Amino acid sequence: MFRAAVLVSACLLAFFTVGAGQDKSPLPEEGLPISAAEKQAVARLQQAGVLVLRLAMNTNWLYADFSLRHQPVRDEELAWLQEIPNLVELNLAGTNVGDSQMALLAKLPHLRVLKLQKTAVTDAGLKSLTALRHLEVLNLYGTQVTDQGLMELAQLKTLRRLYVWDTKVTEAGARKLQAAVPGLHVELGLAKEPEKTPPTESKPPAPSGAKPAEQKPVNKPAKPPDKSPQKPG
Repeated sequence: MFRAAVLVSACLLAFFTVGAGQDKSPLPEEGLPISAAEKQAVARLQQAGVLVLRLAMNTNWLYADFSLRHQPVRDEELAWLQEIPNLVELNLAGTNVGDSQMALLAKLPHLRVLKLQKTAVTDAGLKSLTALRHLEVLNLYGTQVTDQGLMELAQLKTLRRLYVWDTKVTEAGARKLQAAVPGLHVELGLAKEPEKTPPTESKPPAPSGAKPAEQKPVNKPAKPPDKSPQKPG
């Protein structure tokens, strides 16, 4: 699991580096200087069972994952994240967070990837996320967001990937947001194809107005005459 997390972190660093070149992001590739308060916050999270890793050895940017812990996320723990300016990716997938916790996430100024799939986040929570001015990837799969809430994200001009399959978002709502945010791709997921039933053999219907064919009587073979032998006279 640890090796997989390191591999994911390395891929994310490459993604951020390319994105920084394309969008001319002001964030340095090596990250920000690490303060004593940040070290203390990271240590607290790790003691609480939260996975916190550097994206690579040559950078201070960090990745935090609450989804592997399988325990409720406390508001106190999310407040600790505010002491970590190098945090650029946060995974809260499948946790107990909802709309009230989104206000705490809005105070993470350098967040670029946020995973909220299978959480209780709704349209109300998306309003708080508009403060994340560096956000590039947002996963809302399996939530209750709608087209109306989705348009709150039109303020995030850095957003490039948005995952909303298994939500109440429609194709029309996705197209409207993509028109408002150039370069954004909204992933709705694959539509389920209707199940195919095996064809059944059926006789072609009779032409309209046609009379049913008359059934001809079956002619039975005539019984041969009874020729019994006669006695000689």
